Amino acid sequence: MRVTRRLCCQLAATTVLGGSAVFIGFLFHRRHVSVNRPRAPHRITAPFLTGEVAVHASVPIKHQIQRFLVLWIRLMQLSIRLSWAVVVLVYSSAAAVNAAHDAMLQFLTECGPTYIKLGQWLASRPDLFSPEMCRVLAKLFDHAPAHSWDHTNKVLRDEGVLVHLASIESMPINSGSVAQVHRGVLRNDVDGIPAGTAVAVKVLHPDIHSTIAADLAIMRLGVRLLEAVVPGAVYFDFRRALDEFGALLQSQLDLRRECDNLAQFRYNFRDFSGVCFPTPAPTITTSAVLVETFEEGIPFQTFIRQGSDEGLADIGCHMFLKMLFEDNFVHSDLHPGNVLVRKHAKGSKLVVLDPGLVTVLSPVERDNFISLFAAVACGDGDLGAGLMLDRMPRGNDVLDRDKFKLEVKRIFDEVAPGTAGFRLSDVDIGAVLSRLLNAVRKHHATIDGNFASLVVTVIVGEGLGRRLDANFNMFEEAAPYMIQYLEAGELKFLAAKLSEMFGRRVMGQTS
Repeated sequence: MRVTRRLCCQLAATTVLGGSAVFIGFLFHRRHVSVNRPRAPHRITAPFLTGEVAVHASVPIKHQIQRFLVLWIRLMQLSIRLSWAVVVLVYSSAAAVNAAHDAMLQFLTECGPTYIKLGQWLASRPDLFSPEMCRVLAKLFDHAPAHSWDHTNKVLRDEGVLVHLASIESMPINSGSVAQVHRGVLRNDVDGIPAGTAVAVKVLHPDIHSTIAADLAIMRLGVRLLEAVVPGAVYFDFRRALDEFGALLQSQLDLRRECDNLAQFRYNFRDFSGVCFPTPAPTITTSAVLVETFEEGIPFQTFIRQGSDEGLADIGCHMFLKMLFEDNFVHSDLHPGNVLVRKHAKGSKLVVLDPGLVTVLSPVERDNFISLFAAVACGDGDLGAGLMLDRMPRGNDVLDRDKFKLEVKRIFDEVAPGTAGFRLSDVDIGAVLSRLLNAVRKHHATIDGNFASLVVTVIVGEGLGRRLDANFNMFEEAAPYMIQYLEAGELKFLAAKLSEMFGRRVMGQTS
């Protein structure tokens, strides 16, 4: 009896001790795994969503007086320059159109950062302006004047960044509409970036806040005067477009937002070896100064002159598809100037810069865009035209919905798989989407900034892909992503149609 009792006690003790050891081991393992598992970055700022509308905040009396003085000075400057530009445009013959375009670019450049950014923004809105005008305005991406070294030095001292730099070059390596970039070297370790690392230091231009506030006030006054003189102008919804533009500008005046976006993109692409983003230093980044690792690479425009690269086209395509379908966090400024190519033994890698603007779609917006994208891929004109009309705001008396639907259907039908001589490799999605935006502009239809921004991103991405690989086709690569997304929603018939056309390939990424 005693032996049995002793054995039971020993068994119970062994069970308790063994269970405790297993439990402690489980807790240790769980903690070890959680410590080593990458965590989503904590944002200091809210991401700017393309299509947001600016909020007109109240301004104290003192600031109102200062703003009025700045506004008056800017208005005088603008009037003088505008009168000169109008004379050039009126008296230019057809043979001097290029000279008139140059005069317009010079006018926008001399008027300062707001107007440079306005031109850049309009260049990305082919739903508002003709393709030719968008191409001209796109030159403003390379027409931003730099500010003095004295201003940069003062800002770095005032913001407490200079003490962390062993050296910094006085000449900027690049200048944008709201900020410019200098190359420097870290003096000490910062946020895991070791001392001696080359960094890019972005600094806002002087008086940028007051200048933009004054310019936006002038533009709002101009829109109100235009609507008073030309009653039909109200149908173009210039006020909303200006509010969207104002929100975009205001979002870029806090460089911590770009720092947060960099951290988010690095987290999203942590397992995607074909793409990299600069590493930000949030500890020494402020609203006026952004510090990030300096990334070496060949400018994309230079690289594509060297010949095709099918692997790189594939990487870029899956990068965009991942942003749209998996992350819902899309870089909204993917022009060639923001992309570098880094060559290594195993192939090439894309280095993506300047993610100050991102597109984040609501569930409804995401459904709308992906459904339209799938309708284009299937060549379903009725569905595509219906989707576009259903998503447009009512009350636009200028829009002839029947004519618009007919033109959209004609665009879709021309690339339908059933047409004679159809070949998937010949379908240029960029051209199709450009024609859709042209139809929107021609019929005075209205689409939101989010949709327009994403369409332009697809157009740019498709164009870059085809310059790297003549046979590149985004439909083929996007089909598995679209099928998976649509099968989980209400448009299962579209998923079935895509499966029939493209087959059921495995959705994957290039590394």
